[in-house]
Amino acid sequence: MLRSAALARFGVEVLDELGIQSAHVLGASFGGAVAQQMAFSYPRRVRRLVLASTSFGGFAMPGNLQAFWHFIRPRSYHPERLERVAGAMFGGRLRTEPELVRSMHIRRPTDTMAALYRMAPLFGWTSLPWLWAIGQPTLVIAGDDDPVTPLVNHQVIATLMPRATLHTVPGGGHLVMLDSAPQVGPLITRFLQGSAVA
Repeated sequence: MLRSAALARFGVEVLDELGIQSAHVLGASFGGAVAQQMAFSYPRRVRRLVLASTSFGGFAMPGNLQAFWHFIRPRSYHPERLERVAGAMFGGRLRTEPELVRSMHIRRPTDTMAALYRMAPLFGWTSLPWLWAIGQPTLVIAGDDDPVTPLVNHQVIATLMPRATLHTVPGGGHLVMLDSAPQVGPLITRFLQGSAVA
């Protein structure tokens, strides 16, 4: 089982392989934890950081239990059922436009243990003690209808990180990068270009 630190190291090894000294790093959901770890452990390799629909791990406000149940239950991912539960599972536009899930290529876990194994690197991990030490300019993006990673977790991250800005997407869900792409895409572009974001 790979831990967040090992996955962050893997990210740096990818940069090494490509001959890239430093890069902007975007992490969504679990990827946000890896991005935080990478920015902390290898600060010279990360120029700007974008964190979407994520948390700081241990001690964070947990998500909705119904959403978690659907996440770990393979039956929830069957095409016919996924459209019925997508709103409860991910929130956001999928509550009113569940058919959007058809184009999102969400991978079904083989069984419940496999689903839990996906989350295993987060068990026992938290960035809370060292968020203050992440000095890169950071954009934190959160949907206000995210049943997986509640908004308060993003507020904590943005408060503790010295150069972080929080942007809340009204009506955005856990898949805010997809369900609110027209709002989020230009925002990220402006941020990575060094412009101020509201």
